[in-house]
Amino acid sequence: MVDRWVYSACLCFGLDRQAQERSQFHYSYSCYQLEYSRNLLFQNGRRMDQIYQGLIERTRGLLDVPRLRTIFGRKRRPSRRRKSGGRIECVIEHPQYDLTVFKLVFGKLALKIYDKGGRLLRIEVVVNNVEELRCGKRLEKLPPMLEQLERMVVDFLAAVQAAHLSYLDSGALDKLPTPSVRGTQRLAGVDLQKPRMQAVAQAVVALAPQPGGFTAAQLAQRLHQQQGPKLADYNGRRGAYDLRKLRGKDVVERVERTRRYRVKPAGSGSWPAC
Repeated sequence: MVDRWVYSACLCFGLDRQAQERSQFHYSYSCYQLEYSRNLLFQNGRRMDQIYQGLIERTRGLLDVPRLRTIFGRKRRPSRRRKSGGRIECVIEHPQYDLTVFKLVFGKLALKIYDKGGRLLRIEVVVNNVEELRCGKRLEKLPPMLEQLERMVVDFLAAVQAAHLSYLDSGALDKLPTPSVRGTQRLAGVDLQKPRMQAVAQAVVALAPQPGGFTAAQLAQRLHQQQGPKLADYNGRRGAYDLRKLRGKDVVERVERTRRYRVKPAGSGSWPAC
């Protein structure tokens, strides 16, 4: 449909039909902005509101976001200043409509949850520039783009805390301090009684919703922000060592063909209890 309109209604002003056939001129299409969403429909609107508000309060503290902003009245025009890092916004656009938006921003990527209507909760990821996905912009690349967006939504849902308490399988907490083996390499266990591993667990939870995963250097930077001078000597090499131990416990996995890591869904549900 698009090709027929472009070639018949637009290109004809520059080239006639014979000239088009001789030149074999054709258009290629690309994407610039993409959105992917999932809807959760509740039977009871009051129950949905209780779950959603509790989700915001619990997740905000665990992700260690530096700023929480609430806006009353109409939604303002977005700022054109470049924003960096992770940010949470709790926005109430119309007091009579009671619309609450829970949003995390990572550069040109935005992950958000908002209530739409009385019983509908929507989870959405918005890419303001598909270059951020690093898989091309051509329309032929749309399937891998959507796969990445779907993965981001799943990771975001695994990071947010909808329950009051996290849970672990029977005996899982006892297995964490025991050594593990990856291939031919023997790795130390994860002892959550030590302050350093507790700080690492908190930093991993804070970085869990970051699209595309995180690096060992970003883990070290997050620890410096959370712990200050207590772990001033913690660097990317030590972060890579701790991430190898977490990989041995199937809490963290490495993103293929990169030096980035991401938290497995089963692992993100257990760390907040640490």
